[in-house]
Amino acid sequence: MIDRRLITNFDWGLLLLVLVIAGIGVMNIASAAASYGMHDTPYAVRQVYWILIGVIIVLLVCSIDYHLFQDLAYWFYGLLMLLLLVVLFAGKTSMGATRWLHLGFISFQPSELMKIVIIMVYAHYLANFTTPGSLSLRDLVNPFLLLGGPVLLIMKQPDLGTATLVIFIALSMLLYAGVRPRAVITLLLAALPIVFLGWHYYLRAYQKERILTFLSPERDPLGSGYHIIQSKIAVGSGGLTGKGFMQGTQTQLRFLPEQHTDFAFSVFSEEWGFIG
Repeated sequence: MIDRRLITNFDWGLLLLVLVIAGIGVMNIASAAASYGMHDTPYAVRQVYWILIGVIIVLLVCSIDYHLFQDLAYWFYGLLMLLLLVVLFAGKTSMGATRWLHLGFISFQPSELMKIVIIMVYAHYLANFTTPGSLSLRDLVNPFLLLGGPVLLIMKQPDLGTATLVIFIALSMLLYAGVRPRAVITLLLAALPIVFLGWHYYLRAYQKERILTFLSPERDPLGSGYHIIQSKIAVGSGGLTGKGFMQGTQTQLRFLPEQHTDFAFSVFSEEWGFIG
């Protein structure tokens, strides 16, 4: 099952580049969490642990013939669909959403794994279309059916953000494979009533509020729009060259909410600027 040639021909330069970017990320997290005064394991150290685990997984996956993943793609898909169903009935609820499965020693979100599995399934299907721009509407039926199931189950949790990411991953793969212009136009026209019905009859009030806040955070600057506004201030205050490592005022004075997770990019932008 393991082919040594896959390790021999591995792109080590690409891995080095990824590790450099990951190292920058660790520094960024260290800066973002510096103002917390943590007494347990720092976030940056935890991130290093996960990077090491990730590298091991990368080398393991790359040492296996990718045809094996192609053969198992639909099996993984079926397993995750089952887990997404289990989440709805026996999942762990946190902050009003049921997204987690608890296995005693670890908790995980099946919806996060679907981001990877949808790539495997679509790659398996699209491998049969080798001519660029050859996908017709009929060819898109099966991919959309494969996409619809997990998206609906993830939305049911509810998790609009992850469902949107899964959709964008799938659509980007279809566009890269090449869809006929007539099919693209037809899908765009068909999407208009779907968006209208989804907005008025499917999305919950807080989900609509999040979308409106994303488009116009100034409508509630001290409430739901506060996070986005503060992050934009941080990005702007970095200017061209930035304020320097651990010198960002928005970060160190704790104006940025969730600065070591959701708004880590704003931390980096303020400290290293546009050039960084």
